[in-house]
Amino acid sequence: MVAMVLQLGGIFFVVYGLVALAVSYGLWVGKSWAWWIYLILMILGVVLSLPALPESIVGIAINAIIIYYLTRPHVKQYFGV
Repeated sequence: MVAMVLQLGGIFFVVYGLVALAVSYGLWVGKSWAWWIYLILMILGVVLSLPALPESIVGIAINAIIIYYLTRPHVKQYFGV
């Protein structure tokens, strides 16, 4: 049973890593789908960190700064959104 749980955890992290790699590449080359996915993930990061206040204040601040940067006109223009 434990081995199966470890295998599923490993599969999850491999899939997560591949998705992160794809989104990173999309951000690098300026794909609008990557901008949307990353923005959604940052917003989710803020929302899911709120119940853990005040311990998560640094994480919330970092996510908020990234959200602010992603919504600047020159960044949105680069991604075509």
